[in-house]
Amino acid sequence: MPWGVAMLLSPTGLPAIAQITSAEDSAGTIVTPNSQGFDINGGSLSSDQLNLFHSFEEFGLDSGQIANFISNNPQVRNILGRVVGSNPSIINGLIQITGSGSPNLYLMNPAGIIFGADARLNVPASFTATT
Repeated sequence: MPWGVAMLLSPTGLPAIAQITSAEDSAGTIVTPNSQGFDINGGSLSSDQLNLFHSFEEFGLDSGQIANFISNNPQVRNILGRVVGSNPSIINGLIQITGSGSPNLYLMNPAGIIFGADARLNVPASFTATT
């Protein structure tokens, strides 16, 4: 297999399908699938309304898919997304922020984050990924 080319297989041996699902916790993240990918709403605001927290069980994008973080509060300076599931995030689509304000975006996944050849970002400020 050439460098940079990999296929992620599910336990059944079929290609895995990237998806974004909210974690079943108190963060209140709402993930709505649409024809282009996923709209991400809700979440939990910090008491000073400067930080918006999201929690995901899975976070991955196939080529052509969009993860659209919707920011409806112009005071938010940081959007923080954590992945609590056991799978790494494989990103081959567009991660963007729409709405009001110009927040930074942080994506955290202890299982790892892999950006593929088709990964793209459209965020109004800084982007940080950490494992």
